Amino acid sequence: MNIKKYLQVYSYFNYSSFSIELEYKINLFIDLLTSILGLIGSVFLLSIFFSNTDEIGGWNFNQALIIQGIYTILNGVTNTWFNPNLKEIVKYIREGTLDYVLLKPIDSQFWVSFKRISPTGLIEILLGFFVIGYCLYLNNISFSVGSFTFLVITLICSISILYSIDIEQINVITKKVNDPTLKEILFKYKQYPITKNPSSISIKPVGEILLNETQNWLSIGLSNT
Repeated sequence: MNIKKYLQVYSYFNYSSFSIELEYKINLFIDLLTSILGLIGSVFLLSIFFSNTDEIGGWNFNQALIIQGIYTILNGVTNTWFNPNLKEIVKYIREGTLDYVLLKPIDSQFWVSFKRISPTGLIEILLGFFVIGYCLYLNNISFSVGSFTFLVITLICSISILYSIDIEQINVITKKVNDPTLKEILFKYKQYPITKNPSSISIKPVGEILLNETQNWLSIGLSNT
């Protein structure tokens, strides 16, 4: 693989994506405002859980904010790369244009994964790192090379898992468009520390979601064979 070639192609992808987004500059301001208000709403919801107690499952409010920051970063990565690109694969399959992608003189997975970029997600990523930095200050956590390395490894593993789930869903589901996906539903459940919810609230719905979505995936997959 020619790394220099792929970096150059990726720079072209970014240039075209930003050019499209900058056609309507007011959208960037609206996206920034939406991201900030969404983060404020999430923090407000988190504060409700701690309104009558100082700790939930061994987590205090300042520590739980770190989870919120990581969630914001991962949600930003999803909105920046995964949503604009991977959902298009279903469109390629439905319209019969996937062959044109496979015939291009470039790795097909690279093309379908990084062809577009959404600046909205970049705003969320920056806000997420800001929240984490602020939480480190609130919790008097010293920022060392070791902690930074651990954070980077954790984020890379989390992003890889999200990407794998998206790809796996696309491999099975080719007709289910504009429906809530299992990843999106479970991702929302992991926005806060899992110990904030009793088992009757968090575990049972997740189990039902897994069962129902698995049945749907199998029925769709079998109907296509």
